[in-house]
Amino acid sequence: MEMNQWKSQSSPGKQVLLALLCLGVGLVLVVKFLDAPGQTVSNARAIMGLGALLLTIGVVGIATTGIETVIIDPKMRRITIDDVRLIGTKRRAISFSDIVNIRIGYLGKASNFVQFYYLVLQLKGGEEYSLFSPGRGYDGAMDQSVVEGWRRRLQGYLQN
Repeated sequence: MEMNQWKSQSSPGKQVLLALLCLGVGLVLVVKFLDAPGQTVSNARAIMGLGALLLTIGVVGIATTGIETVIIDPKMRRITIDDVRLIGTKRRAISFSDIVNIRIGYLGKASNFVQFYYLVLQLKGGEEYSLFSPGRGYDGAMDQSVVEGWRRRLQGYLQN
């Protein structure tokens, strides 16, 4: 059976949206409580501190936003991950022969109705690598059955 190259790319739009939300809320909190009448000094400082933290998270979020491209090549028997960000580019290649196990990982809480699923590659030597990293905006990453399909597909590539 012919197995085709599998290429998937993250969508940075969701990352940017979350970073902008943090920036906006942080800015509102800092500006609103700079001179807040009727607030105790400690309350105003705490709220301004939260605002400053959200501003920082927003700035870091925008600076680290990027596009991650995963290429799974059954002919070359390797996975290549290119991570292109504003602050640099990283490339990682993982040989199929280095993969010992594939499992599904998750980030989030079911009670908050927000969970991100991703593949965890167990590599020789004990290292774990998160493939289709949570929070990177991969379509289907919030659906466990979709990610289970990814796991089965990759498992099939490894077995051939």
